[in-house]
Amino acid sequence: MGKSYGDLLIEGKRAFTDGEYDRVIQLMNFALTLEITRQQAAEATLNRGLAYALEDDVDRAIKDFDTALRLNSRLAPAYHARGMALMKKNDFDDAKKDLQEAINLSPSWQFYESAALLFEAKHEWSDALKNIERAIELNPKAPAPYASRAYVELRYRQYDKVIADAGRAISLDRNTTVAYISRANAFIRLKRYEDADKDLQSAANADIKRPAAKFNEIAWLRATCLDEKMRNGKIAVEFGDQGMRPREMERSTLHRHTGRCLCRNRRLRLRG
Repeated sequence: MGKSYGDLLIEGKRAFTDGEYDRVIQLMNFALTLEITRQQAAEATLNRGLAYALEDDVDRAIKDFDTALRLNSRLAPAYHARGMALMKKNDFDDAKKDLQEAINLSPSWQFYESAALLFEAKHEWSDALKNIERAIELNPKAPAPYASRAYVELRYRQYDKVIADAGRAISLDRNTTVAYISRANAFIRLKRYEDADKDLQSAANADIKRPAAKFNEIAWLRATCLDEKMRNGKIAVEFGDQGMRPREMERSTLHRHTGRCLCRNRRLRLRG
């Protein structure tokens, strides 16, 4: 007996969790050959698009999100995913429209957090904070919004607030890499170099699927810190080399943020 749509979905969820995105694509291709409902077809196409997005095949991902929305114009995660993919293409205006539509259809904390990432990418810090605050209101136990708020507070040089919010994020999830890096930056500016060094080591050891971004951040800090206690060219080169491994490399700061958004807490698990 052949596999049912439900069987394929379960297997796809497992592959997605394990980071086997090619396998997800294969499974959803098979699912789309079955006699399934329009809603199931929309969800399978969305799932495949998410896998393409996480493989950095952005154009193919957007095509799948478009198809999913033609099948179900009220599928909020498809608007959200397309908005994040459009951010990777620097199409901020259309990305903003999609993220707002996702929020209108389903005002979840994840969608507000993604909107905040868009405003961060545009350096529109006050709008980013508004969306972060809303995300925290909706789910005060999610670590990501606290890490994002710490990142924004760093831009305002509010170092005590950075330390507090980063600490909150880390207490909720010890693998929140961006929180360690933001807090390390704050510690460096407060000349608390030993604390900064501990956070950089914690960031390096954090268990995440796509670690290139953290290595590049650590390399940058080690190479450019004004204080010679933190500056170490050899360590910077070592972390930079790790950040450039082909399977792990993120091509820009924006790509890093959108990749983080798609993967964070595995919140965009396969739908069905």
